[in-house]
Amino acid sequence: MSSPSPLPPSSDDFQVHLRPLFGIHPKYYLAGIYGIICVAVLFVIFVLPGLTNPGSRVSITSTPPGAAVVWHGKDWGVTPLTAYLPQGTGKLVIQRPGFSSYESDYTSQSSLFFSLFFPRTDRIKVSLKTDPSDDLEKQVRREAGRWQLAAPFTDNYQFPLIFTQFHSDADAAGWDQSRQTQVLVSLQSLVVDHQMYLDYGRALGLWALGATPPPDLKSQTELWKPILHLSPSRIALWVLANQSRTDRDRELTEPSDWLRSQLEAVRSTLVQTSSTGASPRSVTVLGTAYRGVAGRTWNWGSDKTSLSFPNEAPYSLPVAAQTLPFYMAEHDVTQGEFYHFVQTTPSWAPAARDQLISSGLASQDYLSDWKDGRPASLQSAVVDVSWYAAQAYVDWLNTSGHLPHGLKAALPNEAQWEAAALSSKNSTQENWDWTSSAWDPSGGLTEDHRPLPFAADSYARAIRGGVAGLQGDSELHNRAGWPAASSTPKLGFRVILTSQP
Repeated sequence: MSSPSPLPPSSDDFQVHLRPLFGIHPKYYLAGIYGIICVAVLFVIFVLPGLTNPGSRVSITSTPPGAAVVWHGKDWGVTPLTAYLPQGTGKLVIQRPGFSSYESDYTSQSSLFFSLFFPRTDRIKVSLKTDPSDDLEKQVRREAGRWQLAAPFTDNYQFPLIFTQFHSDADAAGWDQSRQTQVLVSLQSLVVDHQMYLDYGRALGLWALGATPPPDLKSQTELWKPILHLSPSRIALWVLANQSRTDRDRELTEPSDWLRSQLEAVRSTLVQTSSTGASPRSVTVLGTAYRGVAGRTWNWGSDKTSLSFPNEAPYSLPVAAQTLPFYMAEHDVTQGEFYHFVQTTPSWAPAARDQLISSGLASQDYLSDWKDGRPASLQSAVVDVSWYAAQAYVDWLNTSGHLPHGLKAALPNEAQWEAAALSSKNSTQENWDWTSSAWDPSGGLTEDHRPLPFAADSYARAIRGGVAGLQGDSELHNRAGWPAASSTPKLGFRVILTSQP
């Protein structure tokens, strides 16, 4: 019989005996090691962050909010803002369009201890003052004009809250409600999308932020009547045009009797076409013939015998218009004529392109087809010119000494351009033309009369004419908008002469 196998040793059988280190008993040097580890951990947690990442947390608020914050030449975001700024001294700039910038030296300091959990925190509050050189009205007009060119908007591409932001900024600037309303009402013709419409109504206090207007068109129209100085029928059709696509299509599938009556009311405002006297005799300036255009009363924007509901921007419901006699150039300004201008005004020559771009007066395509500063074809129409360049040409013509006594040169407004086209037996042309009118895609719905006053601070200008189609004719009432500083092929300009006031 074999003897039993020995049991494996238990853990109790193993013992570790530390020897003294440099004559120091283990219980003492172990305590020292543990102490060093604890100190190191505490150092890493409570001291090292202040040494390796020195700086302070800064909370910045401004009135109005939404101001850009720049410190040490770097953009940090917009107010209200909380950011961790590294240790150092730099210029702090808080700026918002329409307001004077706040500038001050700021030193970001660091807390040596506990900075990981309790960083040094500074709080900066500023109240921005309005900037007389960049008025809030000009700012909102430019922004609204720029964004309406991007309509229609979608869930993935949304309209920024320009109108409600203006309301907030104007409150901060001390504007009273009547002044704010006056500015917002003047922008109605730029509202051509449901998202713009919702923001516009909120800014005017018709519905609260986040709320929606009443579901039916008639109730919405009643909300707008006390605010918009416009016939109720045009208000109703403007409201219809600014519904969501789904709602607008539903309304137009089976229009209600009330909606049909609004269209009939617009019809009642139309006028009979008539001319005032005979056309002035033609004149010639610098070799260009200007034909006389008689004064005219007509329905601007449409030659349709029957009206239809507005469904696509730009809206083309006719509007009663009236113009006085004037002269229209027989052709667009040629490259040769514009070359004569830039020779006497080199600040508008192709060599000055970079300066014009930096000044916001032209784009990269400005006179791009000219080679070595000279036009490709003296007799062809000049294109690739901005609205500002066209206006500069007109200003130069007025000081040239070549105009007949009592006449001044101008870019035609939309009504004058259309009146000249209607009086011509042939309205075919190859290019679009700049006009002096601000671009208002809802113009057929938001005005009872034409022409509109000149708006010097508008972002986009109305262009008229269009390129000739396959049949050789361009649509007389074609209209579009284009950024005033932009230059593009197939866009030139034509000059008119009017009587001095």
